Amino acid sequence: MACVLVVGCGGGSGSGGGVGVPSAPVTRAGETEVWSSVLTSRVWGQIKDGAIRVHVGRRTVVPPCALDAARLRAGLPGVRADTVADFLARMREPGALGGQVRSIFRIVLLEPDEVAVLADAPIWKRHPDSAGLVELSRVGLGQGGDDALVYFRERSSVGYVIHLRRTHQWLEQTLMECARAP
Repeated sequence: MACVLVVGCGGGSGSGGGVGVPSAPVTRAGETEVWSSVLTSRVWGQIKDGAIRVHVGRRTVVPPCALDAARLRAGLPGVRADTVADFLARMREPGALGGQVRSIFRIVLLEPDEVAVLADAPIWKRHPDSAGLVELSRVGLGQGGDDALVYFRERSSVGYVIHLRRTHQWLEQTLMECARAP
């Protein structure tokens, strides 16, 4: 088992009203499976001895790079236009991650103030059993439910928009670096 501190996985729209994060996350079919797949595939190779948790923020994150449909289609060959449109729409909706994401790791949800404290120091100093601190965005899904885009970043590295396809399970197809503009 490993631990990852996950920041900001989106949970849906609608139930929160106003601009804030919904108090009861609403998740569309397919989102939790995408988050679970990305967490497992991206974090698994970086597990350290004794790491048993994944720390996850409750609020969604918006990718820090400038994204538009043309850039996403150029940077992620094979992604469908409806998936791109849904991903861009989801970035405008606040959301929250609930306990529905499943992983081989124990997932610990963090409040925004906890994330802010961890941003200033290496995660292992406060949580020696953690594999890291991760940020995830809302998931953009294609109309068929088998094409997805999600933003993923480990707090110590650059982030990526990840294109996934599902046949029997979600598998990464391509990555596009998403760094903050200089």
